[in-house]
Amino acid sequence: MFPILQLGPLALQTPGLILLMGIWLSLTFAEKQAKHSAIPSAQLDNLVLVGLLSGIIGARLAFLVEHYSAFISAPLSAFSLTTTMLNMPAGLLIAILAMLIYGQRKKIPMDAAL
Repeated sequence: MFPILQLGPLALQTPGLILLMGIWLSLTFAEKQAKHSAIPSAQLDNLVLVGLLSGIIGARLAFLVEHYSAFISAPLSAFSLTTTMLNMPAGLLIAILAMLIYGQRKKIPMDAAL
């Protein structure tokens, strides 16, 4: 279990903080690489946003489907802000699919990203 960082009245959960730091570092690296390819920075930002949102929503929905019996008695608990209620493999798959679909519709050259 990861610790909780207590900064005065603010309590930061370290799994969410690590996830946020990973997204920030990945986007920074991708923007540096995008300068050498044909992908504009604004399109890259939109692509990452689509992947991030669809991945988080997909991971939560996959978790809810997998553990539906736990939410029958308290359905509002599905909206809890916790990182332990995510199905990461399903979220990653949904994010990749959403990014591929978005990139194809916006005609972003995906081979330049590799």
